[in-house]
Amino acid sequence: MKQLYLSLLVFLCLSSALIAQEDAASATPIIETYYLEQLLNNPACNALSLSLGASGSGLATCAGVDNNDVWISTTASTQGSKYSIETSNFDAVVYVYDDAMNLIACENSNGANMGEELWVTDLNVGADYFIRVHSVDGAAGDFSICGWYLPRSEIRAGWSPYPSGDTAPLGYRVTEWVKRRNYAPYNGLIQGTRWEFTNIDNGVVTEFEVSGNNGNLTLSLLEDMCFGQSYDVRCQVMTDGQWCGYGETLPLLTEAEPATRLQDGYGGNTYGVSSNIKVNFVGPDQLIEWRFTSNNGTEVLQHFSTSSTISMDEIACIRYNRIYTVEVRVTYCGQTGPWSEPDFLIISQLPYTRVTDQYCNTVQFPGATVFTEFINVADQYAWQIAEVDPDDPLLTPLAPAIVTYSPSTNLYLLPLGLEWGKTYRIGVKPFLGFTGGCDTFQVGDYGQFCKITIGDPSALMAPPMLSTTDNETGELIQGDENLLELSAYPNPMSPGDVLKLQVKGTSLSPDARIRVFSGNGMILIDDLVSNFNRGDIIEFLGSSSWASGMYFIQVQDARKSLSTNVLLR
Repeated sequence: MKQLYLSLLVFLCLSSALIAQEDAASATPIIETYYLEQLLNNPACNALSLSLGASGSGLATCAGVDNNDVWISTTASTQGSKYSIETSNFDAVVYVYDDAMNLIACENSNGANMGEELWVTDLNVGADYFIRVHSVDGAAGDFSICGWYLPRSEIRAGWSPYPSGDTAPLGYRVTEWVKRRNYAPYNGLIQGTRWEFTNIDNGVVTEFEVSGNNGNLTLSLLEDMCFGQSYDVRCQVMTDGQWCGYGETLPLLTEAEPATRLQDGYGGNTYGVSSNIKVNFVGPDQLIEWRFTSNNGTEVLQHFSTSSTISMDEIACIRYNRIYTVEVRVTYCGQTGPWSEPDFLIISQLPYTRVTDQYCNTVQFPGATVFTEFINVADQYAWQIAEVDPDDPLLTPLAPAIVTYSPSTNLYLLPLGLEWGKTYRIGVKPFLGFTGGCDTFQVGDYGQFCKITIGDPSALMAPPMLSTTDNETGELIQGDENLLELSAYPNPMSPGDVLKLQVKGTSLSPDARIRVFSGNGMILIDDLVSNFNRGDIIEFLGSSSWASGMYFIQVQDARKSLSTNVLLR
């Protein structure tokens, strides 16, 4: 009798547990496992082994009938969870409800004798939820269920409503970034972060995604982010290809107005012709206004830029050898900020320049062109040429100097009337302020003078000579060179022109060569005439990279040499 009583008690207890699972109020609790830990180390989940019930709850279904549903309870520890049903006994259907029995999600994508997998997001942390399982056709059978809670997404502590290290004025600058919590040692399992910003003033919602496990978002990436505004911000992360649900919404404040200033290390320094100065970057559509004040406040220069970095030569009429007070302010998203606290900088002396080394102590020809070092702020260059004794180390002028000006770094010698066989010293200095609103020139210094000697252009080629053969004796005889002529056109020519050469008074042998010399004697072309277009006229294309000046042309074969010159404008 005692044994019968115990058996009946066990039967009643098992029946009560089974029936209780069919009622949400008496659902079996499940302990969920951290999903990132599951992905990283694959620990066993806290699985529940259950059997389908004997009656239904009478609730609507996603598929089939609910006459054998079972209920499981859980409390959300993060914003998302994943539930996996394993069975080979029936076609499972799985649901998730909140504690008011509102349906959140259901899944029935697999077929007969198969379980299901369900992801749920945007859960309320600490709230109770219910999982409901039944079969499609009312079949019974055993199953197991595992639950995993997904990574919790939230702004990192100390970054709301503004960075903890921020200083007055309080609030984010759009060049700063907001940070979500760190997931070490699981960072490699985070595939992306999605941010949501809701503008409190106008309700505009902006979403932005950052790929990979980068937990920082630079606010300047948000097109409508502006100053003097308040935002509600939340974020969520992706793992295993699934978004894990938005976390807690926190406030974010931006600065009341945009502000910038010279970057640290740029104030108080000395700057030359191509030095850069920088201010703090504000945003991709910023407009920086610069104000340079000098001469006891009587001279004020303004400059506008969209870049945070400018070169000194961008500032109209900047004066060298002067101290400037510098202030900057920025306009961003329609708002103009205050002027920065005054800083100062020193502009160095306008630099000297000189003829480039390759022309010094050389023989040049009257049609040559010489070059000076480039000064990127110079509007023009002043050249001084004076005859000197070639043996005088001091290069003392023997006569008044010729002074001429050019807007470029090259000087064509031919118009200066320099005499061949004489030596000259050449110096050059830069001028600034010819344009750009300056009322007076700024003049640099002459650099080191160097000397050149003017050579005889006829020394570049042999004199014309005509040799021919006596038809009877076969002996070479000398002809009349005055009957020969080599002409070139167009003359003067322009870069890219096709130059045409015509030989008169003789014919050329197949091995005739054509040579083109620059004004300083450099051979630019040395090739067979047959390699050019040849008939009665030889045509070739001058290089567009040649400098303006006089060029000497020689056509020569084994018996004769003809020459002419052409001016390139």
